[in-house]
Amino acid sequence: MRASIKGFVRAGRDQQSIEKANQQTSAQEIWSQVTVIVRQRPDAVTAALMSAVNETFDTGTSERLALDTRLPAQIFWLIGVMVLSTATLGYQFGIKGRPVRFLVLLLTLVWTPS
Repeated sequence: MRASIKGFVRAGRDQQSIEKANQQTSAQEIWSQVTVIVRQRPDAVTAALMSAVNETFDTGTSERLALDTRLPAQIFWLIGVMVLSTATLGYQFGIKGRPVRFLVLLLTLVWTPS
């Protein structure tokens, strides 16, 4: 198990090294080692170890999900159009010289997240 941990540490951010370390070590192998340790010594230290290993796997999964999730390009177009239309509307309000209170209230309610 130590050799597999060293493989992950030495891999850094190199994708090929990470894949090689993943092939050599599985989560099942790590969990089996932790289970053996916890059964041999059922105390607070091993419980903390088990919790830390679990949290490490959860964090890794969350990180992979966050890095793999991409926002669609349409969202950026939508934000751009919203900013441009709001700026145009504000410019028109400035030219008019008097506020349209109902429209300001309506826009405030629409643009404020619930």
